[in-house]
Amino acid sequence: MPSHGIILEVPVETLDEANVAVDAGADRLELCASLDVGGLTPSEETIVKVVEWATVPIMVMVRPRGGNFVYNAAESDAMEMSVDLAHVLDADGVVFGALRQDGSIDVELCRRLTRPAVAMDCVFHRAFDSVLDRKAALDQLIGLDFDRILTSGGAASAADASGIENIARLIDRAAGRIDILPGGGIRPANVATIIKGTRCTSIHSSCRVPTAGGSRFDPALVAELRRIIDSTA
Repeated sequence: MPSHGIILEVPVETLDEANVAVDAGADRLELCASLDVGGLTPSEETIVKVVEWATVPIMVMVRPRGGNFVYNAAESDAMEMSVDLAHVLDADGVVFGALRQDGSIDVELCRRLTRPAVAMDCVFHRAFDSVLDRKAALDQLIGLDFDRILTSGGAASAADASGIENIARLIDRAAGRIDILPGGGIRPANVATIIKGTRCTSIHSSCRVPTAGGSRFDPALVAELRRIIDSTA
């Protein structure tokens, strides 16, 4: 971890990406499939490979499909099985989010999913940016013993003025009870502004660049973010 405590978290899809991300300076990895649709649950084989190799904490995405975050009974069952699997395979944490049709936290499903994850970190992902009342949602997630919330502050990008302002407010309201993890549109050009404006202690960046077929991981972005983060305190 950097001496000033600012953690850089990077999402990856494969063991190769995990390896180069850590070499470039990532402190923590979010392991996903299908990052081009926001990240889905990775395969068991991928989890096994990355966790066995891991030299940094591995957070496993638990999301059965793209689209919204309102899940039916079958999808909820699949998510619970994925949390159980991540636990059995010794992942350090799980990343998930679940909402109700009215835009509130699905407390019942979240409680069901955090129960088998008791020995792991629980991270509520950017479904948080779709809730109608972020203050109430924050308090609910603290009550459910989540460790982190990944959020852009409800803005298109965490670097937007409204995103920075809202993230700073969430950090103040959280008062150390839960970590607020800025994510969404974070790049070397704006990361220092986000850190200074929010006083966050961790940063999440995809470190991907667009391609004709979607996107690709770029370790040079990890290295540049690492350099800027380490010089911003």
